[in-house]
Amino acid sequence: MLAVSGVIFILYTNLTILSYRKNIIFDASFIPTTTVVMVFGGGMKDDGSVSDMAGERLKVGIYLYKIGKAQTMLITGDDGQFRLNEVDEMKRVAVKGGVAVDDIIVDRHGYRTYESCARAHDIYHLKKIVAVSQVFHLPRIAFLCEHFDVEVIGAPAEFHIDAYSWTRNTIREILSRTKNWVDTILWPPSPPAGLKTRYIF
Repeated sequence: MLAVSGVIFILYTNLTILSYRKNIIFDASFIPTTTVVMVFGGGMKDDGSVSDMAGERLKVGIYLYKIGKAQTMLITGDDGQFRLNEVDEMKRVAVKGGVAVDDIIVDRHGYRTYESCARAHDIYHLKKIVAVSQVFHLPRIAFLCEHFDVEVIGAPAEFHIDAYSWTRNTIREILSRTKNWVDTILWPPSPPAGLKTRYIF
């Protein structure tokens, strides 16, 4: 019974969050103009460059900026305190791609999607964003950010990985949706290990 209940709970939380797929707009020309395009970190390669996943996110963010869909790019991710400094490398790529330095805001403490969305509201006082990530991630971003009263329009980035990585990533995302549902509906998570608060500057 416990196993069955667990499966039903995971299914329910995933279906709830996947309902936010309605926030995704696949044709960039239909994305309404807003102030901020928010690009979520996606890891780094061993050589210190952004991962393919993060690179695709940046491509979309840069394109939306260039066609005037947003005037500011907010890059959120790890500053190196827990893994690698992805945000500075992402900023370098964005500048190289044509985004003006003065139009980039770097959130150095977006260690998890939950923190990124909470800080979008509490630190940067955002009301509406165009969020850029892969399709599998965008419903969870919309669910979390809208919990913090930040309206989300999802702009999907390409996602090309091998079958093994796809399976591992899918399982991880299924579990992350369940965890984030618990985070928002039942009780908020503790700050990331080593930090006293998630709202540091």
